[in-house]
Amino acid sequence: MKFMKDFISKIHAVRFFIVILFSAILVISISNVAIAKTVKNDPTEGTVQLNRIQQKAEDVANSAPATLEEVEERSKGGLNEVQGSSDQNKMKLSNDSQPAVVDQIQTAIEKAIK
Repeated sequence: MKFMKDFISKIHAVRFFIVILFSAILVISISNVAIAKTVKNDPTEGTVQLNRIQQKAEDVANSAPATLEEVEERSKGGLNEVQGSSDQNKMKLSNDSQPAVVDQIQTAIEKAIK
């Protein structure tokens, strides 16, 4: 009987630890959602730039085809003629020095031929 009492007391301790663990996980997961919800973002914040870009795109679409010089002038200093340089600083540019895919293929073919 002593064996049974020891076994039951050990199971009781493990069960208590598991309940505490799951309670902590539950509290942490609920608090993360609550913290994320408190961040205040204005849903109309990004639409101002998009409206300007859309208006420029509609103007270009409704006008006569532009000459090459006009297109180059409008796109000077930007990504393209419609978007200009808006959000250019937010774009992620790769700075890695990996060779181009064509160079990698050419090197692999040269190694295979040798």
